[in-house]
Amino acid sequence: MRSPGGGRSLPRTSEVLLHLEIFHEMPEVNAVCHAHPPHATAFAVSGIPIPTGILPEVEIFIGQIPLADYETPGSKNFAETVLPHLKKKANTILLANHGAVACDKSLLQAYFHLETLDMYCKILLLSKQVGNINRLPGQKVKELLDIKSSLGLEDPRHECTTEQCILAGSDDFLKGFSASPIPQHNTGPDGHGRGLGIEGEPSQNGLPQPMPESTGMGTAMAAGRILSGAGKPGSSSTTAQHRAQEDEIERVVQLVTDQIVNG
Repeated sequence: MRSPGGGRSLPRTSEVLLHLEIFHEMPEVNAVCHAHPPHATAFAVSGIPIPTGILPEVEIFIGQIPLADYETPGSKNFAETVLPHLKKKANTILLANHGAVACDKSLLQAYFHLETLDMYCKILLLSKQVGNINRLPGQKVKELLDIKSSLGLEDPRHECTTEQCILAGSDDFLKGFSASPIPQHNTGPDGHGRGLGIEGEPSQNGLPQPMPESTGMGTAMAAGRILSGAGKPGSSSTTAQHRAQEDEIERVVQLVTDQIVNG
């Protein structure tokens, strides 16, 4: 491979087989870009296909972003992992535990796809931290696909007739968001969450903080309860043991004080 100016020879990319496989499968493609954009690669490493139906630019210029299976980079098997997705006209593909690859009729377009991909993944990650991701209704995505079609851009979803098909792609990333309270917590009058206590133990809701029993240094406590198995070697941390001892001392001091005062 030579530089555009005809200068010194440059070593070929170690992923040349991936590039050649794409050129062979898609004769209309003139450029392939392969990189490891951090936000997109995070999805590739987690194995979560990027959700669709969220950002208009992505729907029009990229479409669905499939996740290719993992194979050792640089190998023939690695290059062939993208073939099933190329057959479905994907122009941008995540490479499991590796990175991403994009292709198009020009180098600028292929590079633009990778830039858009990483920008999109960054927005998704930031949105999830903010606390909510709003997905577009299927009909609105269909309108975007109509715009895409008017630009002469292909998308397998043009033939879709159901919302499930239009919003194809994993929604695993969107799971975990809910407008309902977490089941194991209740909200008190002050608006703060209230846990239901320790599993398998009776509720102490509304009861005063109990004093620890005299069980020695080996006792570990949590929320005023002596934990099951406490006192056995290795069953509690040093910090828990010290706190149990301090609680015991406090209890004895309180008993002695009460006896003196009540004489």
